[in-house]
Amino acid sequence: MKTVPPRIAIPLPHSLDPEYGERAIPQYERAVELAGGEPVRIPLDQPSAEVAKLIARCDAVLLPGSKADIDPAKFRAPRSPHTAAASPCSASATGCKV
Repeated sequence: MKTVPPRIAIPLPHSLDPEYGERAIPQYERAVELAGGEPVRIPLDQPSAEVAKLIARCDAVLLPGSKADIDPAKFRAPRSPHTAAASPCSASATGCKV
């Protein structure tokens, strides 16, 4: 019997450095494939409801690194001077129930 590989959602970083995503995402995808999974790119420039639907079709979520921060105000915390500005798309993705 053939097993179905787990579908692994990978949100695409894009807010501040598009070249970062072009370099990093293929490496994450390759790691998922080497581990026996099927990588699924999740574009964060979609409405939160669409992002949630895409993620719901996956078995797990891999959160790649990014230069952008999630707005710490969402968690009642101050922003660190060592982080980049919050990404509106990343912040909206955190509203998804995973």
